[in-house]
Amino acid sequence: MLAAARFCVRPARSYRAWWVALFATELGHLWCLVALGLAMLGAFATQSVFAGIPAFAATLLFARPAFSACRMSAAVERRLSEVFGGAGGRLWSWRRLWRWPMRVEAMPVESFAAEGRAVDFYRARREGAEKAGAPCVILVHGGGWDGGDRTELAGLNRWLAARGVAVAAFDYRLAPAHPWPAQAEDLRVVVGWIRENAARLGVDPERLTLVGRSAGAQIAVATAYGESLPG
Repeated sequence: MLAAARFCVRPARSYRAWWVALFATELGHLWCLVALGLAMLGAFATQSVFAGIPAFAATLLFARPAFSACRMSAAVERRLSEVFGGAGGRLWSWRRLWRWPMRVEAMPVESFAAEGRAVDFYRARREGAEKAGAPCVILVHGGGWDGGDRTELAGLNRWLAARGVAVAAFDYRLAPAHPWPAQAEDLRVVVGWIRENAARLGVDPERLTLVGRSAGAQIAVATAYGESLPG
């Protein structure tokens, strides 16, 4: 466990190690409980605190991503409040970290085709949001570039929509059949489609935000900073 936990503080150098790092960092808040239990078990079984030191060290390393997220959350909350007018609410909660699944309000999802790209649209539910033109998130799913689809973060999409932020989740072309920049091209098409249809979607075409997870985050960042996307 200590060998796996080290990836919480250092990058993986191979594809196989990357998979270990993925589970170590994204589920670190769960692994730290397992490691802590092993540390206590080792110390109890041997009647020596030294036997539990490796597992206790793993506990601290596994917990690092969660503490980093907690430390960053205040600045992120301020930034989101500036962009979305306080619609997001409090982002971080230690109690919520261990609660699964995410409890969100069920709501209808509209399906569209944006020049051949499948789009699931979640309308902003806050009263008056559409009339004023709601901010809109374009959600880019993860999946290692060669998998995943637009339904990946449906819980997050509904959570945002319930708080007055519309969401457009779409399917982009996958590698290796479609190498980069096919994914950026698909993202640009969806952004253009949202701007063209902003009135009937009830969104503000000048308040669009790209959100991505894992591979989707790479695609969102590379597209946002590599090109000029109006709005």
